[in-house]
Amino acid sequence: PEFPGLVYLATQGGVWRSGDGGSNWVRLNAGVGADERNVLSIAPSAGNADRILLGTGSGVLVSEDGGLAFSNADGEVGSTEVRTMAVDPENRSVVAVGTVSGAFVSTDGGRTWRKIWSGVGASADVRALAFRRGDETGLIVGTGDGLHLVSPDGSIALGVAQFSSNAIRSVVAPRGDSSHLYVATARSVHESLDGGRTFAELYRGLATPNVIALAEEHSNPDSVWAATALGVYRLLPEGAMAVA
Repeated sequence: PEFPGLVYLATQGGVWRSGDGGSNWVRLNAGVGADERNVLSIAPSAGNADRILLGTGSGVLVSEDGGLAFSNADGEVGSTEVRTMAVDPENRSVVAVGTVSGAFVSTDGGRTWRKIWSGVGASADVRALAFRRGDETGLIVGTGDGLHLVSPDGSIALGVAQFSSNAIRSVVAPRGDSSHLYVATARSVHESLDGGRTFAELYRGLATPNVIALAEEHSNPDSVWAATALGVYRLLPEGAMAVA
């Protein structure tokens, strides 16, 4: 959002960068090496257009020069498979990654990492992350068997037994409203207006319950977009999902 038109893309055929909103692309393959086809997540960081973080099957790679060269991040994340990334919108030096063995946080733009969530069994497989600000600050962690709020005081389970599937795929915590959450599972989209204590299912209008990812609409924090197995949908004010 800080750099309009700048887009980074991770594919099975390498990492790409566009400076014009996706009309033209340049491949960034130098320095990624054997991990080039194993990039599972990607994010800019620290308010710098040239700082890129890659989550790969063997840890986190960092570039300071727009992808010309990459180096391995230091710290506990090591060579762990990184499934997802989230950058704190209020402090872009703070980055979280979800791995197959828990969640890690960096406070220096991705250079060093420490583990903040271990989980047990399927809950260690972190598939979705979102930073939340407000009365209940912390990191929302979506795992293979549920949703959790992780804070310096510990962790609590959210929406216990309220989802159509416990396997969480994506989480959106709208800016400026700590009580509002959207969660995607393999079977639907769910919304909470009370900080994750209770959830309502938003299934009306979806051609398929197979929701792959969610994204906040920056011009309207009360709405989200949903990527599904049969296209892209937008949440309408009345609570229905409309095809894009």
